Amino acid sequence: MSAYDYIQTGIVLISFTASLTTYFRPVAVLPLRMFVYFLLGTLIVEFIGYYLVSKNQSNTDLYNFWGIVEFSFYFWFLRMTIQHSIAKKIIFQIMLFYPLLSLINIFFIQGVGNFATITYSTGCLIIVVITVFYFFEQFQFSRGVTLYREPVFWICFGLLLYYCCSFPIFGLANFLTKAHWFKSRILGILLDLVNILLYSLFTIAFLCRLKMRKSIS
Repeated sequence: MSAYDYIQTGIVLISFTASLTTYFRPVAVLPLRMFVYFLLGTLIVEFIGYYLVSKNQSNTDLYNFWGIVEFSFYFWFLRMTIQHSIAKKIIFQIMLFYPLLSLINIFFIQGVGNFATITYSTGCLIIVVITVFYFFEQFQFSRGVTLYREPVFWICFGLLLYYCCSFPIFGLANFLTKAHWFKSRILGILLDLVNILLYSLFTIAFLCRLKMRKSIS
């Protein structure tokens, strides 16, 4: 494991710990509480992935199948936050077909053992579109809500930034891999950095509503 890997795993652990605060609030919506289990799953997958690498085994299949779970969860989460009825129906259809298309891609198109860049980059693009729609929807309503105190705002902001960065990388991955100037290690570092940013924003999301007591000097 590199230093970036340790930092990334540490920030996921911090994010998971922060998500536990949803169980100490009198009112916490279901999507936020489900993040606890999602982040726990993410941690487990990360440790299994590192273990496979330490045994000189490929972890590509692990991340291919976890990617289906990851995108399906984000689609569900975003559907729960979107208010527009037609948008909800569209996202529901995506939730049904994306796992099926991903499995077809893994087994019959790109093949088992290869990273499923086609469906992963497609998932990135879908997440970006939905999060942009979320922000558009938020700015359409004049509800007097302080967005920086809203957990969903920080989660969607993190998803938007992360998948905006991931989409061009994975969308061009097949081409870049064949290019002589392509440096996979640099790519890995870039992905680690955006991962750290993503889970840092998740952590902010779970802590932004906590009331800090002012110390008395």
